[in-house]
Order: sequence, then C-alpha cells, then structure tokens
Amino acid sequence: MITGNRLLLSILLPVILFGITASILLSAYLSPELVDIVSKRTDALLKGMVRIAISACNERSNVLPENRLDSGRKMPVENLDRAIDEIKEQKTNFADIHMMILSNQAVTLGSTLDNPPQNTQHLLEPAWKNDQILRVRLDGRYYYMTHRYYSLWQIHIFALITDSNYMAPVLLAKRIAYYSSFGVMVTVLIFTVLLFTLKVNKPLKNIVRATQRVSQNQLEPIRISSKDEIGEVAIAFNAMVNKLNQDKRQLREIMRELRDSEEQYRILSEYSLTHIAIVQKKRLVFANKSLVTAFGASNKDFYQKELADLIHPEDRQEVIKRIGALENGEKQSDHFECRIQNHLGIVLWLEVLATLALYREKHSVLFHAVNITVRKNLEKKLAQFQKLEAIGTLAGGVAHDLNNILGGLLGYPELLLLDLPQDSALRGPLKHIQQSGQRAAEIVQDLLTLARRGVQVKDVVNLNTIIRAYLNSLEHKKILDEHPDVEFITDLSGKLLNINGSTLHLTKTIMNLSRNAAESIFEEGKVVIKTSNHYTDINSYDDKYGDLSAEGDYVILEVHDSGSGICQNDIERIFEPFYTKKVMGRGGTGLGMSVVLSTVQDHNGRVDVSSYEGQGTKIRLVIPATSEKTAVIVEKAPLDKIMGNGETILVVDDVEEQRRLMSVMLHRIGYSVATVESGEKAVSFIKSDKADLVLLDMVMDPGIDGLETFKQILEINPAQKAVILSGFTEHAKIEEAMRLGIGAYLKKPVVMEQLGQTVQNVLLAENTAVA
Repeated sequence: MITGNRLLLSILLPVILFGITASILLSAYLSPELVDIVSKRTDALLKGMVRIAISACNERSNVLPENRLDSGRKMPVENLDRAIDEIKEQKTNFADIHMMILSNQAVTLGSTLDNPPQNTQHLLEPAWKNDQILRVRLDGRYYYMTHRYYSLWQIHIFALITDSNYMAPVLLAKRIAYYSSFGVMVTVLIFTVLLFTLKVNKPLKNIVRATQRVSQNQLEPIRISSKDEIGEVAIAFNAMVNKLNQDKRQLREIMRELRDSEEQYRILSEYSLTHIAIVQKKRLVFANKSLVTAFGASNKDFYQKELADLIHPEDRQEVIKRIGALENGEKQSDHFECRIQNHLGIVLWLEVLATLALYREKHSVLFHAVNITVRKNLEKKLAQFQKLEAIGTLAGGVAHDLNNILGGLLGYPELLLLDLPQDSALRGPLKHIQQSGQRAAEIVQDLLTLARRGVQVKDVVNLNTIIRAYLNSLEHKKILDEHPDVEFITDLSGKLLNINGSTLHLTKTIMNLSRNAAESIFEEGKVVIKTSNHYTDINSYDDKYGDLSAEGDYVILEVHDSGSGICQNDIERIFEPFYTKKVMGRGGTGLGMSVVLSTVQDHNGRVDVSSYEGQGTKIRLVIPATSEKTAVIVEKAPLDKIMGNGETILVVDDVEEQRRLMSVMLHRIGYSVATVESGEKAVSFIKSDKADLVLLDMVMDPGIDGLETFKQILEINPAQKAVILSGFTEHAKIEEAMRLGIGAYLKKPVVMEQLGQTVQNVLLAENTAVA
C-alpha cells in the first residue's frame, strides 16, 4: 500500500507542477483577451450612457416649440434641468456607471454621484475626442470617463465609473481565467488519480499485500484483472507464488525429515544411559545430558573443560596417553576403564569406548561410556563377601569342634565349682579356666557373626539400656583402666525408640566401638556416645543420614572420638577381616569393625564413617526402630529353682564328649538321661521308647541333621517336645524347626543354669508342634 501511494505521488507531483505551470501560462495568455473584452464592454457602456444622454437632450429640445422657432436662443433653465433629471434617471445594465453634466464654466449642473466633485475645471481642459475613454482624477479618486459636448445647450455630458469599479470586471475576468485553468487542472488531476487508482495503484496495492503475505508465509496467488504491464507483473507474481508453494512443500518435507532425524538424535543422545562426549584437542566440545548429570554440572559450566580436569588424578596420565594415541592416528579405537570425579568429589567408574570421528569438519575423539560404578562396588563387595565366605567356611569347619571342646572347658569347671567348698584353693584355677573358655567362645562367636552364620535372636530391646549395661560392665571398666586419660560422655535420647535386636551382639558392637575410640586417643581426649531418633520420608532424598532403605523411624547410635582419625585410604579397609593398625601390646584380632558391620547388617541397618586425620572419627549406626514394647527381663534363677523331677531327656549328638557332658549336667539337675550318637538312632529310640524331651544337635555327620531328625520324630509322635543345641547353623533351618514345634534353641557352649532353665521352660510349655 505504501509503495502504491509513493508511486502515485511520484506521478502526481509532475502532473501538479505541469498543471500549475499550464494554468499560469493559460491565464497569462487568456487574461489580456478577457481584460480587453471586459474593458471594451465597460467602455461601450460608458459611451452608450453618453449617447443615451445626448438622445435625451435631443428629445427634450425637439419637444420645445421655442427651440424650433429660434434655435439660437438658449435653452431655458427648466428645460435643462428637466433634461438633466432624465439623464440621471437613465438605467443601464451596469449600475456603477454615473452621469455628470457640467457647464462651460465647469459648474456641475447635475450628477448621479452622491458627493459630486468640487473641482472639475480640469475636466474641460483636454480636447476630448468623441468616444474617448480617459482615466481622470477627481477629488483624490480616479475615474474612467467619456465625454460628449452638447452644443445646443452648451453643456458637457460625462459618463464615468470609479477606477475600482472599472477594474472589478477585469479582475473578475482574470480570476475566471485562473480558476478555469485551475479547475481544468484539478479535473484532469482527479481523473488521473482515479484512473491511476483503478488501473495502477489498486493492482499494485494488491500485489504489495500479497507480497507482505508471502513474507508472513501465506503463499496465495492474486487475481489478474488486466493484461497490461501490471497484469504481467501479477502473472509473474503468481508464478513465483506457485514456485514458492512447491519449494515450501519440498522444504516442509525436508524439514520434517530433518526434525525426525534431530528428534532421533536428541532422544538417543539425551535419554541414553550411555555417557556420550566429543573431545577436540583434549577439550570437551560436546556432552550429552547423561554425562552432564553424572557430573552434576550445567551445560554452560561443563563445555570447554579440559578433559584432564574430569579424570581422576590416578587415571589421568593413562587416559591422556590413550587419547593422544587416538588423535595421532596410532589407533582407530580404544576400550578401557577409568575413574572420573564429579564436582561433589564423588568418584565414578566408567567403561569407555573411544573412537576417531569427524565433528564440525575437525578430527575429534568420540567417547561412549557406561557407568560401571555399581558393578565395581559389587565386585568390591563380592571380593569382601568372598573373604567373609572363606572365613565363614573356615568358621563352619572349626566352630562345631571348637564349641564341643569349649563346652567341656565351661561345663566341667562349673560342675566342679558346685561341689567344691568356698575356701578350696582349686576354685581360683577353675574360674580362670572357665573365663578362658568363655573368652574362646566369644572369639568363635565373632567368627560366626563375621561370616553371618550365627543365629540372631531378635528380641525387642532398647539401645539406651544396652549402653548403660555395657558402661557398668567389667569389660568397660577394663578399658577405663587401660586409658585413664580418656573421658566417656553419653548423650542418650530420653525417648529413644526400641529396636528388634540381639542384646549380645549389640553389646559386643558397642564394646568394639568404645575400645577402638579409646585406643585412637594417645593422650587426653573424649569419647561421646550419643543416641537419637530419626524419621525418614521416602519422598525426600535429602537426608542427613544418607539414602535409607525405606520410609519410617530409625534409631541412631553415634560414637565420636577426638583421636588421631583414620587415613582416607584406610577408611574403606577398616571393615576388612583381620585388618588392623593397632600397635603391639594393645591386642585385638582385627575382627572388631568387621563384627560391627556384620551385626548392623544383621539388624537391617547401615554404618556411616566420617573421619579425617588429626580430627577424630565419627561412626554412625542406623537401625530400623519398632513400636513394640521391650520384654520383661527375667532374672537368673538359682540352681534349686531349675531342678527336674526325673523326666527322661534324650540327648542326640555325634560327639561323645558332648553327650557325656550333657548327661552329667542333666543328671546334676535331676533328670534321667539317655544318649544316642545319630539322628537315625534317635528315631529308632522314639519308636520303641518314650522321652519327655529330645535335646538335638543340629549338625551331625554322617547321617541326617537335627532338623530332619525332628521331622521324622514328629511323624512318630506329633506332640514330641524338643530343644535344638548347636554351635552354628543356617537361619532358615532354625526358623523351620521353630515353626515345626521346636521349643527352644541353645547355642553351644552352654552353661548348666541356661540348660536347666531352657529344659524346664520347654517341659512346662504347651505343645506347639505343627501337625
């Protein structure tokens, strides 16, 4: 539209200029002619008025008889006045013409002027010619006038008109000339505009609007209304639109294919579990979303980083060497493993396939990497598990025999102490033997706990109660005696939740943590034992205790010391079996932290370690809480309260020493005892005889084990009561035996009070066997 207006303006301006020039020239040409015509008309009127006045005088003079008789005599005054009045009354078509009559003495005899001039003498001075038009000044004003002398009456007759009235028709004629020429110009101009608008401007505007629509991606043809040059432009425009539509369809197809390709690339790149990166001259120029996320950085911060900055320092040199070999063309591809370290300092293991590639017309190295951190951790855990499994196999191989031997070391001194007088000199050595046997039993139990082969009795316990009991124990007093400069401080929660756990194993855990903390302090220092409750929301990952396994309540135990701390390289090894850095003379088997880890894992918890050299160590145990109440603690019953009444007890054990020891102990507390050395013989015994209770060893070799023996006995006597006795076994077998109706489980080595109390409880209990 703007273009059409500009074109119209560019055409109209010359037309207007030409019209103005033509009007001026036409007016200049027409004006003299019009002025002459108008002037002649006015002159004719003036002359006509004079002739009319002469005619009036003639008529007046002809009607006077005396004039006919004596033509030489002067006209009477009244006749003159009457003639003058008739002259003044003459009407013309030009009202501005006036009449004036003068005598020969320049006296005004009559005038149609409102204010006749006073000085008229100079009007008679020139020699007037008939019908002559002169411009004369009267009383300061100019008049155009003509003159006739009427000799009969000797009067001068003037027809006159003011200068302005004389020129008014002339000026009007000029204006008519100008306006006429201007009107013609305007008419031509309007016609030109209309013609241009219809034939040029409007089609051009249509083309401009269509062009603007093209710029807005609206490719629409225009209607062709003529076959002139504008029509040819429209035809060319429509051809262009058709070509653009064709190109647009082709481009749309190309763009769709390109978008599909880019979408495939984006999905493959951004949503791939594989880390993808491109390196040029050892600088990162591309990284997909997976790799950026693994580093925990933004794209802006991640790009243009040096590759060396991303690689773990210990692997950096090797990786740079491999990349250099690829860039130098020594290799086409390389497959290796390396570690990277993100901005949080977390180390990730990657399995990398690096190949040569062309990126942005430059030689590059393309990386495809898979995060194998989990696999590496599993391999590490597998190695640790294999160590534990080896220890478990070792423990399983010797625990049975050791517990049988330890049974004698604990059982016989107990029997002898019952019979010896209080002042006997043998009581001291026997108690020493008993304590040594108990210590040896604890070491065996540590091995079983480490190997996750010990049976975990899960009672409802309170960790505060276990801590207080330990702090008042002889084991803790021994630590205080060995480390007099170490102060133990407790910060126990007043409303600590209960947990399902083993008092024995948790006590051993607290003892190991306390001893390690005290031994890490070489001079004065403090050990803080703290408990607290914690709730974890499963929807919230940001947890100060890490990513716990499930939503719910947890009990936290923290042991924090001000000791020397642990070297970062040693933190991962402190849970390895038999790993220790204790100085000579401070004892220890190297199983302490391994037992702690195994115990916490048996309680479905986790262990966190935070330590720096010279800044102490904080070890945090996280154990699931329970809403159950703790059981009432039953005090140890005296020997006379657990005596039997001659009930028959069948002892089944493949070790003769164990059968003999159990027999002596049971006889001592009032039971009748029968013994067999295998499960098969126990089944035969039940078929032919009756036993009030069967005391079964779980592991017997050769032959069937205790669980299978109990199953076959139940087929004979479904109500048969029994107790399992073993150094170690699998949890599943113990749980199955309990489900089938085993009354209790006793762990070797066993003391007489424990044996008597358990046997009495099972005999008095209702039958819970499963049919």
